[in-house]
Amino acid sequence: MRSDRMLRIAPYVAVLAIATYLLHKAGQIDYFGPPGRIGPDFWPKMVLGLLIAVCLYEIVKIGLFGRDRSSGGLVSTMSAPPSGAAEPEPPAGRSYPLRLLLAIGATVAYTALVPIAGFFLATFPYLAVFIYVGGYRRLPVVVPVALFGTLMMLFFFWRVAYVSLPIGREPFSSVSLLLMQAMGVR
Repeated sequence: MRSDRMLRIAPYVAVLAIATYLLHKAGQIDYFGPPGRIGPDFWPKMVLGLLIAVCLYEIVKIGLFGRDRSSGGLVSTMSAPPSGAAEPEPPAGRSYPLRLLLAIGATVAYTALVPIAGFFLATFPYLAVFIYVGGYRRLPVVVPVALFGTLMMLFFFWRVAYVSLPIGREPFSSVSLLLMQAMGVR
């Protein structure tokens, strides 16, 4: 194998070795989840297993084919300049400092409101504001997308990952408790 291939493979080999060691250590976690539920050892094992699979894939790909494959896909290859041509200048990007400040302010407000209003009542308006500040202004689309996104996060955290989320203080906690009951969370 040529030395340039070895140099490109080296980071994947290093990450593969570390991930394999960590997976071995994760196998020594002495906790068993309740029947019918996954335990806390599942997520690190799953992430490390996926990391190992990606590293093996990249090692084999670089080892067998030896050329870089960009994630840009068809668009990047179609828009590439002909060989010998000068690189085109990137278009001057617009800057939106007010949007940035509004997004930062929304995030600060969100972190302050989550313990008071609970995850659902804080996340739903936060997502809607973030989408709106990001430039999408059609409220008949923004509101359902923010609601759906918040409900999907609740479902994932409560029913898949079994993560406890803040329910908020009274009277807001009643909304969280109602949603938990509707999703079958005990």
